[in-house]
Amino acid sequence: MMTDLATDQTVTSSDGASLTLAARAKAVRKAKGLTIQRVAERSGLAISTISKIERNRMTPTYDCFRKLARGLEVDVTDLIETNESRLRDGAVAVSRRGEAEITMLSDALHEKLFAHVPDKRMTPTFATLKPPRKGEYRRLEGHGGEEFVLVLKGTVRVDLEDADPITLETGDSVYLDSRRAHHYEAAAGRSARILCVTSGTDDGDFGTDAEG
Repeated sequence: MMTDLATDQTVTSSDGASLTLAARAKAVRKAKGLTIQRVAERSGLAISTISKIERNRMTPTYDCFRKLARGLEVDVTDLIETNESRLRDGAVAVSRRGEAEITMLSDALHEKLFAHVPDKRMTPTFATLKPPRKGEYRRLEGHGGEEFVLVLKGTVRVDLEDADPITLETGDSVYLDSRRAHHYEAAAGRSARILCVTSGTDDGDFGTDAEG
């Protein structure tokens, strides 16, 4: 039976960002003529998880969000509804304070910058990471591309496949080959805030259960 670890890591939400995701996910699936079962097979998510997301009955972790995009064969940013056009050659896009697309996840708050610009070579995102709950295990996952993470506030633990964890303090940064499985989480029992910039990824992804 297909299961989804993220199911137990979600919280219900009625915020506008979740409503947009729910409506957009269903609209994309319908437009592509896909059944929920087919999306489940492609994404590795449980049918019940996809159904709950479309009905806005759960807020997915970023890992779940990324898998859903993969199942729908779209970029993660395509699940954020927008009426703005693609950045033209030679053009400049500006993001003002408060204009980021906010996605509430069970273990992080993501603020995606320039979400209205599709097919970007870089995907900049602010993330506020929550400290893990006692006994909670977060999977390490890799993806295409490279990524840069700068700690803006707090302490962050970077878990890497086949390597000792790295601890980053405010002002510290890390640059890595995203194909190496990894995960970021707030350390020292307090939330942390980071800036993550991914480049050349398969789906605009980065390393929390919510950026890998």
